[in-house]
Amino acid sequence: MGADAAGGKEGDDPPRCWNCDKPLDQLLVPVSRHEYCPHCAEAVHCCRSCVHFAPTLPEQCREDRADPPTDRTAANFCDFFALRRAAGATAGGGTAAAAQARLEALFGSAPGADATDHDARERRARSRLDELFGDETERD
Repeated sequence: MGADAAGGKEGDDPPRCWNCDKPLDQLLVPVSRHEYCPHCAEAVHCCRSCVHFAPTLPEQCREDRADPPTDRTAANFCDFFALRRAAGATAGGGTAAAAQARLEALFGSAPGADATDHDARERRARSRLDELFGDETERD
């Protein structure tokens, strides 16, 4: 059989990291227990990257013969491991920041969201300073 690139069939997207959702295009198959994402250094041969991972099930695994580890993000020796093609997108994995970045790339950031938060913080800070030291207009 030999080691093939993890890209699969021609035209298929490469598998993606369960944590950072970046492509694992240089990954060799079968996936070694010692494989780590080159972008975020998380384990690839772990429950979160497996097709059997199901966070809604009590044991979080569809394979009833598997002995699930306690840490679903750590590398393991599971004989039933099968690499999920789009781990971050379909396993409920990935970070909130990665999900937010994908949303902003798709729809753009909310107009004025940062400015509104910043302005509100600035007004609160100014109000507290005025309470402590008095309003500058009163001194003149």
